[in-house]
Amino acid sequence: MSLPLRIGREADAEMTAASRWYEAQRVGLGEEFMAAIDTALRLIKSNPAVGSRPPGVKDAHERRRPGYWADRIKR
Repeated sequence: MSLPLRIGREADAEMTAASRWYEAQRVGLGEEFMAAIDTALRLIKSNPAVGSRPPGVKDAHERRRPGYWADRIKR
């Protein structure tokens, strides 16, 4: 099953900036980074539950920097 996948402007800008940074570190590394993202997004699109944890299971990552994206959300 394949579902639509939307990448927000902020996420797209962050991916582009990261790709440019990697490319500055080594020629071709930015392209490798974007290819890895493309592979991951294709996997997520074809299997949206990949990497999901069962309901009720906590992960340490959800407690780290909880407000990291808060200022990026338009209200």
